[in-house]
Amino acid sequence: MTPRPTLFAANNPGGLRALLPVIPHFPAHQLWIPTALQPLVNTEAIVVRPIDPETSAQSVLEQLHALHPATLVTGTSVVTAHGGDYENQLRIAARTLGIPSVAILDHWCNYSARFTTRDGPLRDALPDRICVMNARARDEMIAEGFPANRLCITGHPDFDALVTLSAADRKMRRLAVRQQLGIPPDTRVIGLLTEPVAGDYETIRGYDELEVVTDCLHSCAMLAPPTTILLKPHPREAHDKYHDRLHSTPLRIFHAPATLSGHEVVLASDLVVGITTILLLEALLLHCPSLSYQPHIDATAPWARFIQPVPVITDRDALTASLREGLNQHGTEQHPLADFYSERNATQNVIVAVSGVSDNPDGLAGRGAGTAPRTGK
Repeated sequence: MTPRPTLFAANNPGGLRALLPVIPHFPAHQLWIPTALQPLVNTEAIVVRPIDPETSAQSVLEQLHALHPATLVTGTSVVTAHGGDYENQLRIAARTLGIPSVAILDHWCNYSARFTTRDGPLRDALPDRICVMNARARDEMIAEGFPANRLCITGHPDFDALVTLSAADRKMRRLAVRQQLGIPPDTRVIGLLTEPVAGDYETIRGYDELEVVTDCLHSCAMLAPPTTILLKPHPREAHDKYHDRLHSTPLRIFHAPATLSGHEVVLASDLVVGITTILLLEALLLHCPSLSYQPHIDATAPWARFIQPVPVITDRDALTASLREGLNQHGTEQHPLADFYSERNATQNVIVAVSGVSDNPDGLAGRGAGTAPRTGK
């Protein structure tokens, strides 16, 4: 008898990266993702099915009913993003069909927004279990009103390989990526990580990605000695989106191919600059300094707080000095996230949590009392 598969689904890069280390441990599986995210899956061992994230709730229900997986495991996209309701609709459909569901959180922000449908009541798309990164995330979610018995501290699976990577391995991979891209070993490189802010948040934040890129290029051009830019656009952004900005700067620009992972961009860089991407935190785990540039915002704005402890720069006039300081920090062997993130074995912890939900569907938080398992720190 063929075992029912475990269905994994994600609609954004951060959620997908949290799922990828877990998927191979479930031999019977499918991964449903938009076509734009497929270059991030660099192994044939994962069975990928492209989906339209804007499909209707009824179609989602029908697709899930046809597969009838043993368990649903999703990322946690924010609804403001293109197709951001897809994972929510999958979780609601799973509840309707009696399929156990788990979500893996990948960032310390937008907790309730990740589990609320576009037109629905607050947190109407909760799964049976939510795997969270650490005690801070759990406590903040409980303070927002999440039921504590659905939250399971597992760590972040995508962080596992980062916290154990030795200095020698980081150096070896840094040189390999630079050689692949044609960047000389002794060149100073700033990785520029972009995000579709305007498309996801319209004018809510008070800035957009074009302003961020323009200001960053202007400030980088003022640095001496000259720096090289390694641009990593978000997977949902068009390849030529920043063409005009890039061709109006004297800086040497390398455009990261879609198949080059965010981690490889970080390893090849002496400093990375972005907006609110989780890669800014992952850079610190890889001992690469990082900065968040968000012009005009107040330091108390939510999108300034949730990227901490990454420094948040809000003034273009201060950006050049901050870039210079960040470049000077590269190569230090400090562990800047030691106090912020200390979880270990996250992939195994998530596997145990998912398996526990699958093995005990009648004892779930959404259908009765239950406590998710956890292994180690």
